[in-house]
Amino acid sequence: MSKPAPPKRPLTGYFRFRGDVYKDTVASNPSLAPKQIMSLIGANWSKLTDSAKAVYNNAWKVDQTAYKAAKAKYEAKYGKIVSKSKQEANVDPNRPAPPKRPINGFFRFVAEVLAEFKTKFASLKHSQVISKIGAKWATMDSAAQYKYNHAYESEKGAYVKARATFEKKWGKIKNRRKNKRGKDKKGKTSKKKEVKRQG
Repeated sequence: MSKPAPPKRPLTGYFRFRGDVYKDTVASNPSLAPKQIMSLIGANWSKLTDSAKAVYNNAWKVDQTAYKAAKAKYEAKYGKIVSKSKQEANVDPNRPAPPKRPINGFFRFVAEVLAEFKTKFASLKHSQVISKIGAKWATMDSAAQYKYNHAYESEKGAYVKARATFEKKWGKIKNRRKNKRGKDKKGKTSKKKEVKRQG
């Protein structure tokens, strides 16, 4: 006997609102791209009064209570519900999180001086402050960079061993998919660019 589909998590108040206004918003703004439509709907949601939002949020709360009860009943009979992403990746739900790659020398330096640079360049955006720190790092000689890079190399050895142990038991750790600029979906720089940063 196959296991039935688990109960579905209810839509939040915002997504209920979006479902209500999406077609009319598209019809009223035919020249806007889908991303712009979503931004416009988000802006309109922000403008709603608390009482107007409550219509959607209260509906979510009612459905959420019913969902929790249905989920508890389902899991008591069929076991813990595994997220769709884990099912698609065929990941063992009991698999622990893999060891984390240590922070490289440059980002250790960033963590140490970020507060100081934010105070010094208070009018700049975060990305511009990081650029200032990057420029400072580039002017440092190998002796000045040593303590940061050495700490990274020390932890890297332990990470390599921990990763090997993890992969022996749980299988190969998949790297995050990288985009065309060498960054993964969370915006982290790829390994090749990390090496360049270390000078």
